Amino acid sequence: MCCVTLSDAIAAYLFWLWAGRPWDIEGLKNFFFERRLKKLFKKRHINQEKYELLERTKAEIIRKL
Repeated sequence: MCCVTLSDAIAAYLFWLWAGRPWDIEGLKNFFFERRLKKLFKKRHINQEKYELLERTKAEIIRKL
C-alpha cells in the first residue's frame, strides 16, 4: 500500500512540474483537452485567437438577444 501511495505522489509531482497544473481530475482533463485542441487548431490551420474572439462575440450577441 505504501509503494502505491509513494508512486502516486511521485507521478503527481512530476506531472505538476511538467504541466504546471494541479494534480486532480479536472487539471488532468483540462491539460489534455487543451493540448488536443491546440493540435487540432494547428492541423486545420485555424487561428486560435481569432476563433476565441468570434466565440466571445457570438456569446455576447446571444446574450443581448
